[in-house]
Amino acid sequence: MKNVFQLFSVLKSHHPRLFWGAILAGVAACVFAVKLIIFTVYWMDPKHRLQPLEPWMTPGYVARAYDINPIQIISFLELPAEFDRPMTLEQIAMQQGRDVGAMVSTLQDWLIETQGASAGVPRD
Repeated sequence: MKNVFQLFSVLKSHHPRLFWGAILAGVAACVFAVKLIIFTVYWMDPKHRLQPLEPWMTPGYVARAYDINPIQIISFLELPAEFDRPMTLEQIAMQQGRDVGAMVSTLQDWLIETQGASAGVPRD
């Protein structure tokens, strides 16, 4: 451990750009590691899987919750192929001039057909 501190001391005094680059890289790695852990813990919780659809959800969220390819949901909702910005189901329905409740219900029925009878049933 003493050698590591000596290495950083030498780097800081003789190569300050390399030292700060190493520090910055370490901080960035820690940020991404924490983000990965939070994401993994969130999606491992059964409450976030196969939950009933709501207008605030995005197609990407629905795809993760139902373990389905997001392109299939985008295709079902008849969105353009270059659809890339996150929009809620409510925003998509308003943009298409459709009733939000009817669109959510239709999507829920389609998910039940493609994912099985347990889709959309709240878990305890």
